[in-house]
Amino acid sequence: MRSEKVLLAAIRLNSQDILNQAIALGAVAIKCLLRDDPNRGVVVSCFARALKCRWNVTKEDQHLDDAIYYYRKAVEVEPIDDKSRALHLDDLGCALWQRFSKTHTRADFEEGRSVLEKAISLPDVAKPAYLSHLGRLLKDQAVRLEEGKNAALDVSLEIHLQAISSITKDFRGPPQFLHQNLAQAYFERYAVSESPRSTDSLKEFVMEKVNGSGHRWMFLYELAVLHRPVFISTGHQSEADKMVDLLHSALVDSPGNVNIMIALADILEQKGISLASQSILTEALHFAEESIKATSEYDQNMPLRLRSAATILAHRFDLGSDLQDIERAVSLGEQGLQSSCLRKTDRWKVLAVLAPHLLCRFNSTESLADLQRAHSLLQEALMTPDLPDDAKSDCLREHGKLLFNKYKLDKNPDNIEGSIQSLSNSIALADSQSISVASAYNDLGNAYSLKFEMNGKSDDSRKSIEAFLKAIACVDRYPIISVQRPMYLHNLANSFFVHHERGNEVLDLDHAISYYQEALDATADLSPQASNRTGALMNLDAFEAISSLTLAVGLMSEAIMMGSNRADQLRAAKRMAWLPGHIIAFGLAAGNTPGDIVQLFERGRSFIWNRLVDQKTEISDLWEAHQDLANTFEALREQLTRTRAQSQHDVAVEYNSILKLIRQQEGFENFLLLPARVSRLQDYASFGPIVVLNVTSYRSDAIIIKSEGVIHVPLPLFTMRDYLWKGIELQNALNDEDVEAGSTLFHSVLTWLWEVAAHPVLEELEFVGSCQPGESLPRVWWVANERIASLPIHAAGDHKRALKTGASCSVIDRAVSSYIPTLRFLALSRERAAFLHSEQHNEAPGTALLVQMPTTPNDKDLVNVSIEVEAVESILSSGLQITNMDRPKRSSLLPSLSSCTMAHFACHGVAHPEDPSLSQIKLQDWLYSPFDVRFLLKTPMPKCQFVYLSACETALNRVTGLREEAIHLSSAFQMAGVPYSVGTSWKIDDSFSVDIAEEFYSNLVQRCDGKLDFSRSSYALHDVVMKARGRGVDAMLWAAYIHSGA
Repeated sequence: MRSEKVLLAAIRLNSQDILNQAIALGAVAIKCLLRDDPNRGVVVSCFARALKCRWNVTKEDQHLDDAIYYYRKAVEVEPIDDKSRALHLDDLGCALWQRFSKTHTRADFEEGRSVLEKAISLPDVAKPAYLSHLGRLLKDQAVRLEEGKNAALDVSLEIHLQAISSITKDFRGPPQFLHQNLAQAYFERYAVSESPRSTDSLKEFVMEKVNGSGHRWMFLYELAVLHRPVFISTGHQSEADKMVDLLHSALVDSPGNVNIMIALADILEQKGISLASQSILTEALHFAEESIKATSEYDQNMPLRLRSAATILAHRFDLGSDLQDIERAVSLGEQGLQSSCLRKTDRWKVLAVLAPHLLCRFNSTESLADLQRAHSLLQEALMTPDLPDDAKSDCLREHGKLLFNKYKLDKNPDNIEGSIQSLSNSIALADSQSISVASAYNDLGNAYSLKFEMNGKSDDSRKSIEAFLKAIACVDRYPIISVQRPMYLHNLANSFFVHHERGNEVLDLDHAISYYQEALDATADLSPQASNRTGALMNLDAFEAISSLTLAVGLMSEAIMMGSNRADQLRAAKRMAWLPGHIIAFGLAAGNTPGDIVQLFERGRSFIWNRLVDQKTEISDLWEAHQDLANTFEALREQLTRTRAQSQHDVAVEYNSILKLIRQQEGFENFLLLPARVSRLQDYASFGPIVVLNVTSYRSDAIIIKSEGVIHVPLPLFTMRDYLWKGIELQNALNDEDVEAGSTLFHSVLTWLWEVAAHPVLEELEFVGSCQPGESLPRVWWVANERIASLPIHAAGDHKRALKTGASCSVIDRAVSSYIPTLRFLALSRERAAFLHSEQHNEAPGTALLVQMPTTPNDKDLVNVSIEVEAVESILSSGLQITNMDRPKRSSLLPSLSSCTMAHFACHGVAHPEDPSLSQIKLQDWLYSPFDVRFLLKTPMPKCQFVYLSACETALNRVTGLREEAIHLSSAFQMAGVPYSVGTSWKIDDSFSVDIAEEFYSNLVQRCDGKLDFSRSSYALHDVVMKARGRGVDAMLWAAYIHSGA
């Protein structure tokens, strides 16, 4: 039986040539077969098997028909009592089942069932396998039925259970195959169960039989893997969770089982990618590494298991940017490639993943050796004979990405053309249902975008937009990769931005803004797990991201000023609110220095305040160097202040154009921007560090400007999910009618904020809470950006523990806090403070303006404000002249504001819910002459050094999308020229306000030895807060008070 031996060799070696040889020998044997040969059935069956093996490779219908023909002949010509008859009947039944599965021909089903039943009726040790084959045939028929499906599946399931129950010690087949077929039937039957009760009953019935088989883990394993394709196609995390649970149970039954560990590593990897979760990928890596430990170094599967672990490490690197991950990924890939056990047929599989890992490392280390080796490995992989189309598609995609990177390095146009060609070929070869084609379209869009930047041809821009749209369409078809949608939307928006920059088309800018907003919305729609941890950059090229964000910042001013009215401009500003946080996240992910990130961050936020700072900035240097430019700039600057919103766009375009022209002049590159040199940034921290806290769905960090340099501190526990939830809890605590419950909740928020954000920052600053006698605690300035506007970082801490143990476990135990909107704002405030301080020495004692509103039209009375103002007057009267105004109108207040040294307002304050510039202090005529932010910015206060706002919500911006602008009453006074202020972030009982105000001024006078120095106001407020906490006053009261300014 030479042909049978050759056939076995062909199967073992997976060789088409040897298989063809087996078919040829079988044909000869059939031709020479004698009618009375007792082995004629075996010979014909062997030939049929060879033909069936050929069909397994070609999948051509005729080849399966040929195999069935000779399977039938084998059954026909062999003796009825042939010892192999049951096997031959089973072979025929299986072949008929496979044709039925494809054609759904009733005749094939009936014949297949008949011959399999005959095989089962014969005495044979392989009977469990025959039963399983019949059950499989019946299951495939049942799933096609419109009626009677449940009953038919029950029959199939019962036969499968007979199969596992009939296994004897003589059965030589693999039991796992039987459990695989059983699991498939159970999976289908479970899916059509009509009620939870019926599913529970079904599960109990099947598991009882499975438990008795002694191979429960096999069933659990096979059932688990059936959930994988459902998860991949639907993206439903519940399917992945079911698979993980089943595999864990299987591993309990079969500890150390390599196949189970490999399956766990695979599904956890897919789940981790879909949720952008480092922790899940770490769990996947654990099982991948355990499978490697359980594999002999001489096992031919070892290189592929090394490859799998390397791939997981690379995915984790994408999220966390830990260079050790990509180093290990490359190392494991190299081990797999160098393994003596690597089969020639598997070599391309290792090459195809090692090359991308090397390219990834190149992007981090810029090692040209990695780039060159990656190129070499991909070329070798692409030259593999008979490389499957899907594998070739993957390799071409990586080759296109590599050439894209080469172009960015050498600017050789051939590389960008080669990149486009490789990516286009990758897409052409990919299965239209392949998930990976989405990535190829995205990469192609990036390549065309880069080409457009190179040559400016609109056709390339159009092709980039088309590619990104196709990438997004792929994501929409496959929810499992929805985590990539924000990235693709972001890239699409960037294409429109670049096109707008070249063509100055307003419609392109509209599209860009729209898609950026959609990208933000898509990010917010991700599940909480997807928002879970550091990085989660969704395989996003951070370098491209920060490049896109830089473009966005450059166009932000024009995008906002395009609004035809103030409401439109505010809406545009809201749409840009996501930008500053992402600048920090993607800038750090791309490896930019914290100093460079701060530069871009400041340009991308507080647009309104920056415009006001621009109007106040002194430009004498420009006048001296470029008088014509200074003259034009001054005229446009003045015109912007006087132009109504409806007409501002054209003026703004001219204004931005002159800014660009000025910044092209030597020495004026950073005109109206932060200084370019980090050493100049450090000057801002000469009186204490400045901290920017940032939290996004991808990562969370603090950037600290110190006198020694600019650094960044990762905040891995400061998650977007918790940030949003704690903000809600804070508001619930403040609004809770149950004071005790509200206090408890408020305390938990402050403790959390301390642990995840404030404590890591102060530890980095080495602010430990101790100081020498006669010294004060160090100062710290918090930049009031979007992320801390709703959380009182100045009050963060475990105050109960601090009071009980004396531990320095809060911000107020370690530092004196102030808030600032922007760095330029801080510089302006300090310049103003220095000027006013120098003027003070040349003038008579100043004036304190005290404003009280014990009664307010259409609002409740403030019964304690008169007591408060009387107490403040008694303290200040020895050093300042007092102007006491009771229930003034706005117009009567103006003369006093223009001449006062300081002002104290004891009134109602209100933060506007839609437009923060309409937030106001309620005076007697507030209903028709509001003393609001807009009015304040036009009100001259040339001598005022300090404002105390003993009014509710004076340091609060209620409009979430505009919190990055830090627009509120307290900051408005500062922009009007007042360098120091005290305000409140929420409503406070006016009886408590009396105590705080009296103690504050007493402390300030005491600190200044009777002569007021408002530069000490932050320390005075800090002392008062510490005393209030020491007396056991609830944090909800004293935490409302904040100090702002220089």
